[in-house]
Amino acid sequence: MAAPGLICASEKLSFTIDLLPRKTWPTKESIKFDGLDLSASHRIVIFCEDKAQQSFKFRYSEFSTTKLCLFLNDLYKTAQLWEDKQSPWCKCKGT
Repeated sequence: MAAPGLICASEKLSFTIDLLPRKTWPTKESIKFDGLDLSASHRIVIFCEDKAQQSFKFRYSEFSTTKLCLFLNDLYKTAQLWEDKQSPWCKCKGT
């Protein structure tokens, strides 16, 4: 479920995917995650400071690719997960 409109200073945003360590929300670059189980359900939680603000689950099978982009939608102020081909602003560095 997503709270209506995430309002938080960008330097205070962080997120987790499943039980992976919490990461600071990137403001300048994208982050690439490897090693997630392609057949499992995954949970993403967005935090402002130390309070969970939004969360949602996804499965890779819901998408036509495993290259996904997690971003904050400026219009709705919600975290969204799209295929990378639909989100040209997401550019992951590395392999």
